[in-house]
Amino acid sequence: MTMTLGEALNLRAGLQTRITQLTARLMENVKVQEGDTPALAPQDLRQELFVAIDTLGKLVARINQTNNLTAINADQQLVDALIERENLMKKRSVIQQMIEKASSNENRYSMSEIKFVSIVDVSVLQKEYDLLSKQWRELDNKIQGINWITALI
Repeated sequence: MTMTLGEALNLRAGLQTRITQLTARLMENVKVQEGDTPALAPQDLRQELFVAIDTLGKLVARINQTNNLTAINADQQLVDALIERENLMKKRSVIQQMIEKASSNENRYSMSEIKFVSIVDVSVLQKEYDLLSKQWRELDNKIQGINWITALI
């Protein structure tokens, strides 16, 4: 059965959640009060967890291979677009933090306290943030579109 890259990404997310849940259940059942028995058998949970981990590893390898070999346009592979999207997200985060820090008001209780002033133009930063957000959205839409039409290798 053919699976799209988008379906594989959803499956990956599901496996990651399942691994987290199985790990928590395993840790809850490795030690019990003397005389009690665990609600679930740790050996069975461990086996199920290891199968899920191996399945995730194989799926991630296929996703990575697909990302490396899929062209998003004539000049760019999908893997490069993913890196660009991540970089745009990080830049947006930095600009957002700058805006928040520069916009925060420091309360002074007396004139003898040190006064802090913003040395950046928040309106310019906001425009930069809006532009980065637009670029991120456009690239994300392109990536999402590719994900749902690309067959997983």
